[in-house]
Amino acid sequence: MRINVSKRARRQVQRIDAWWREHRDKAPNLFKEELSEAELFLSNTPHFARVYVKRGTRSIRWLLLPKTSVKLYFCVDEKAATVNVVSAWGGQRGREPKL
Repeated sequence: MRINVSKRARRQVQRIDAWWREHRDKAPNLFKEELSEAELFLSNTPHFARVYVKRGTRSIRWLLLPKTSVKLYFCVDEKAATVNVVSAWGGQRGREPKL
């Protein structure tokens, strides 16, 4: 499946990556590496991720990036064969994202 990243999620990824590079001097590339692994997982097996919420016929799923505690929230569009990432959210934020 092809992966599409929303503008909001793209901005969130950029912010998380910048923070990680500035504050994690021993592993500045860890977030990007983990994100690449997640993209491979999502392009092949997105339905193995947990359902976060159902809205009508659409399910929003999430995938935890365990080393960085970032969650990717996404929807699967079977007809278009795409995974649509709608949010990248840091686990330390203490609240869930607006989706």
